[in-house]
Amino acid sequence: MGKVKAWLHDEAENAVDELVDKVKSGESVDKVLEYAKSLNVDWSFVGFTADYDNDHECWAEIEQFLWSNK
Repeated sequence: MGKVKAWLHDEAENAVDELVDKVKSGESVDKVLEYAKSLNVDWSFVGFTADYDNDHECWAEIEQFLWSNK
């Protein structure tokens, strides 16, 4: 994996870890999802549909993931 791809992957993994931490600390899924939408992250590097490919599907997947980690 090239340096840029590795960096993008690391950034996406860090963002997922942060979202999970927020949900587990008691923040609502809706609030954490809104926060996720404000991040400049390519979610496809951590297995979600890329938001530029299918916005609705991407956020639905992330929301389901957050609920499963609550």
